[in-house]
Amino acid sequence: MSRDDNPDAYLLAVDRRTGKTLWKQSYDHTDGFGGTANTATPVLLKDEIIIHRSSEVVAYDSKTGARKWWVKIRSTGTGTPVAAPDAVYVATWYPVGEADLRVPMPEFSALLKQYDKDGDGMLSKEEFTGMIQLAQRPEVAVKGANITFPAAMFFDGIDSSKDGKIDKSEWEAFTANFTKATDHGLLAIKPGGAGDVTATHVLWKESKSVPEVPAPLYSGKRVYMVNNGGVVSCMDATSGKLLYRSRVGAGGAYFASPVMAGGNVYFSSGDAWSR
Repeated sequence: MSRDDNPDAYLLAVDRRTGKTLWKQSYDHTDGFGGTANTATPVLLKDEIIIHRSSEVVAYDSKTGARKWWVKIRSTGTGTPVAAPDAVYVATWYPVGEADLRVPMPEFSALLKQYDKDGDGMLSKEEFTGMIQLAQRPEVAVKGANITFPAAMFFDGIDSSKDGKIDKSEWEAFTANFTKATDHGLLAIKPGGAGDVTATHVLWKESKSVPEVPAPLYSGKRVYMVNNGGVVSCMDATSGKLLYRSRVGAGGAYFASPVMAGGNVYFSSGDAWSR
C-alpha cells in the first residue's frame, strides 16, 4: 500500500521476480483524522488479501485485485487483522468507542470568547485556529495521551451551510455526532461472501478494552488482546464468550502485538508515545 506523492491510496501487487505491476486497486485515502486509509498490515487468507481500513474490513482477490466482500465499520484502521481457520479477527478501535475515552467538547460560547475576533457570534476558518481535543487515552500518562487535532482540519465538515462560518447549531450538531457512543470492538468475521456482508458475516463482537494498535492473538481456539494500560482479555474464538479479563501489572501504552510461545502468551508494554 502506498500514497507516494499521489493523494490516492492504493493496494499494489507486483511480480516478486521482475517488479512488474500485476494490478493496482485505488481507494479513498481519508480516515477522518487527516491520515491515510489504513496503517495496518494486510493479511493473506487463501486467495484473499484482507485489509482493515477506517471505514471497512475488506477483502480483495489476490490474483486480480477485485473487491470481493467487506464489513462496514468506524475505526482508525490501526490494528492488523489476524486470519484463523474459521474467522478473521480485527480490532476496530475508535477514539470515542468507550466511555472512558470520551472528553467533554467545549461549549460554543467558550469558543466564541476565545476565537471570535470580529464579534459576529460565528467562527470563520481564519478565526478558528486552535486545537480540538477529541478524546483521551486515560491509561497513557505521556505526551500524545490527549487526542487533539487542528480545528481547521474539521472546519469544512462542521460548516454544513458552506457559508464559511460556523454557528452554534453547526457546532452542536458536530459535537453530538462525534461524541455519541460509537460501536467499536474486536470483530470475528466469517471470510468469504460477496459485496456488503456486514449483516451476515460478523460472528461476534467484543466492545470493551479494545486495543488501539496491537493485533489480537489467535491460539488454541482462543483470542487474546491487550489494550493501553495492560488490560488483557481472552475470548472463546468460536462464540466470543469472555473467558477472563485482567491487568498484567504493566501500565502505559501498548504497541506490540502479543505472541504465544511454549504455552505462554507474552505481552510487551511501552512507556513512551510520540506523534
